[in-house]
This record gives sequence, C-alpha cells and structure tokens, in this order.
Amino acid sequence: MDSKTIKMTAMNLKTKFRKCNGHHNFLLSFTTMVVNTFSMLMFIYMGVIVIILCIETYLLFCIDNLVDFMRLVTYTLLMYVELFVCFCYPSQELFDEANQLSISLYCNTNWYNHPSCYRNILILLGKSQRRVIFTACGLLDLDLQTGMSAIQSMISYSMFLRKVTGMDE
Repeated sequence: MDSKTIKMTAMNLKTKFRKCNGHHNFLLSFTTMVVNTFSMLMFIYMGVIVIILCIETYLLFCIDNLVDFMRLVTYTLLMYVELFVCFCYPSQELFDEANQLSISLYCNTNWYNHPSCYRNILILLGKSQRRVIFTACGLLDLDLQTGMSAIQSMISYSMFLRKVTGMDE
C-alpha cells in the first residue's frame, strides 16, 4: 500500500468513528430521555400487569363457559404479547445494539494499522462500556429476562391463589 491509500483509509476510519460516536451518543441521549420520562409509569405498569395477569391466569381455571374461557385466553395472551413486544423486546434490542458497538469497533476495523486513530478508538471503547437499557424506576431492567421473571411470578401467584382457594382439590 502506498501512503496515499493508507491516508485515505485512515480518513475513512475516522469518518466511521465519527458515525459510530454519533450513533452511540444518540442511543445514550434517547435512553436517558425515555427513562426520565417513563420510568415511574413503567414501574407502575409492571406492577399492575403482574397483578392483572395473575388474576386472569387464576380465572382461567375457574371458568366453565367456553366463550368466557376463550375471551380470557385471548386477553391474557394479548397482555403477554404487549409486555414482550412493546416493552421487553425493544429494550433488549437497544441493549444488544449498544453492547455490539465495542465488539464492532475492536474487531471490524483495522484501527491497529492506523496509529492516528488509537485515541479515537480508546475513547469510543470507553464510552461503549456505559450501560444502555430502559429501566423502571431504576429497579427493574426492561429486558427479556425481566419479562420472563414477571411471567414466572404471575404463574406462581396464580397457583398460590388456586391453592389458597382450594381449587387444587
């Protein structure tokens, strides 16, 4: 490679770093804005949805009428879908995309061939270690693991209600 080609690839690399930095800054600011705006509401929503779905799951075992049973099944499934599709999955995607940044920067660029880019890569690698995820009041991460834990809690509570009310007999 001649010096002109090396210089051109260094310029391309710096442009890519700027784009990555801009995208990462966007992810950080967007996450901060959403968490500051909706954090308390999401915490309340998670509490309410756990209670509602716990009761709905319990009621599924009490219903004898097929039409009412199908309504409850539909409602319960749609609530589960809402929890995962609207909240847990997008948050997980954001988290995964932000985590992929450091891997992409380190592995998919030839930064080690361009000493002028060392400083930029180190700054971006350091910034990429900052956690990017939606939370509910800072207590619950809204990700797929939290969604599955919520479902486990709902089923456990509904089984507890069945046991307490004597429906198991």
